[in-house]
Amino acid sequence: MSDPSDFFALDPAIHYLNHAYLAPQLKSSIAAAQQQLAHMGNPHQMDASIFFDPANKVRSRFAHIIGSKEPDRVALIPSASYGLANAARQVRPVKGSNLVLLQGQFPSNVYIWQRVARDFECELRWVEAPEFGPQMGEKWNQALLAAVDSKTAVVAVPPLFWSDGIRFDLVALRQRTKEVGAYFVLDGSQALGALPIDVDQLQPDALVSAAYKFLCGPYGTALAWYGPNYDGAEPMEDNWLAHEGASDFQNLVKYNPNYAAVGQRFSSGQHPAFLQLSMLNEALKQVGVWGAAKVQAHATTLLEPFIEKFMAIGCGLLPTDQRCAHLFGLRLPKGVSLSQVKKQLEAKGVFVSLRGDSMRVSLYLYNQPQDLQALLSCLKSTL
Repeated sequence: MSDPSDFFALDPAIHYLNHAYLAPQLKSSIAAAQQQLAHMGNPHQMDASIFFDPANKVRSRFAHIIGSKEPDRVALIPSASYGLANAARQVRPVKGSNLVLLQGQFPSNVYIWQRVARDFECELRWVEAPEFGPQMGEKWNQALLAAVDSKTAVVAVPPLFWSDGIRFDLVALRQRTKEVGAYFVLDGSQALGALPIDVDQLQPDALVSAAYKFLCGPYGTALAWYGPNYDGAEPMEDNWLAHEGASDFQNLVKYNPNYAAVGQRFSSGQHPAFLQLSMLNEALKQVGVWGAAKVQAHATTLLEPFIEKFMAIGCGLLPTDQRCAHLFGLRLPKGVSLSQVKKQLEAKGVFVSLRGDSMRVSLYLYNQPQDLQALLSCLKSTL
């Protein structure tokens, strides 16, 4: 199978432009789950290595995807919010400092910082989006950089905005956070697997991501990478797997106070969840083979011929140099009901998401020109 669409079991009668909502599971992941279920029916076939070997494979495969040479920095977690909570736990900002967030960013990367701001009496510094227009992305990046000052303790943002794909200048942000001594925490859930990010070059303090989007894993799995600022830190929970000596089942009650390697200590209890991990391993294996650059290039090639066509029927779309190709937002003409349009699209087998003022379209390697053509034709007849 050389065509990426052959790796998925999507209904050929529908046009799935909603990969950022829930990724369809790979055929190989489904097969791995079926095989794992058979083993779970006979647990005598499962020796103690099942608690460690698959998790270590996941660490190595995720480290490869994000450009890290240190898989021990990877934690296996149930959600991005869990990984962000571990990241926030280590932050002890002084009273009167500020935490920089984007207005409207995903709630999992907001609620935990609201708690930090409340507990340590800090300012939550919201960077609002400019009005939609040709310079929206550029202006928002400028405002974000300007919001970081000598009192900034944390900058917690995504690589791209989750509703319309606006890209943020991570290199400039990292440089600025280093200058002021602030933590740089990224929620890469909408990016990893589709937008190249190299942590060894970028050096964020923490990078977390749900796995059920462009990493193609099952819902309920997520991953995090923690940089040197988290070396020696205490994890949010003290499960038995977070401590050294966990593989010695006979002597587990000889309690070891020492934590495992930096990333492993932040992994959640029961993170070796056998069924989910078997699926995630297959997903990361294939995602690593394809590479994020291939996803971005495919989406760019797919979208390019349709940009002027979407704009010709009254849809607003940000310039190519300010947004991603794999995830973008279409702004419909004023007065048009987004929810009604979505219903009409679904009736014709076209699936997208509504996020804020945008109709969010998210592409993957299985998408073909006929998928965007179906979206364009439906919007034409509707608008």
